[in-house]
Amino acid sequence: EHRHLAARVGREDWYDAAAFPLTGWGHTEVTKAKEKIFVAGHEITPGRVVAELQFGFWTSLFEAHYEGRCGFLPVGIRYLFPRLPKSQHNRKGLKRTLEEIRVLRNRVFHHERIVHWVDLETRHRSILDVIGWISPELLEMATALDRFSRIRGEGLSPWIEKIKTHWPHPELPPGKPDA
Repeated sequence: EHRHLAARVGREDWYDAAAFPLTGWGHTEVTKAKEKIFVAGHEITPGRVVAELQFGFWTSLFEAHYEGRCGFLPVGIRYLFPRLPKSQHNRKGLKRTLEEIRVLRNRVFHHERIVHWVDLETRHRSILDVIGWISPELLEMATALDRFSRIRGEGLSPWIEKIKTHWPHPELPPGKPDA
């Protein structure tokens, strides 16, 4: 997204350009990224700002607010996801998929319990789909390193005690793990 936006806007710090008006929330996220870089004692450069922006910022760029702005959407979809089937070239559907991935990513990174989610396989497939839309080579590498299906297939048995200890689930009676 960064290279595409920099090219479209004509400057590396596209997030500060009047030609690409961010939402209020987007401006806040950019400001927080810059503050974090400054506090760490580093020079604030476009590369550092882009690296510091959260996943939620990037998924927010698929909101309706950005459609038609400086050629980002829908043109950006073809650039960012060159292998995305033409039938799926729509901002709303892509935003929904990215949002579902973002929610799962946040739960995992905040060490929240997800084993009870009934759509984990679907979300896993969505992650692989998005990777494949970006690059077949990345998909090949991700698939080679992916352990989700094996671990999910083993079930909860190897993990029940750890799950009970670290991620209690108030709706489940003791000793009744969900799958």
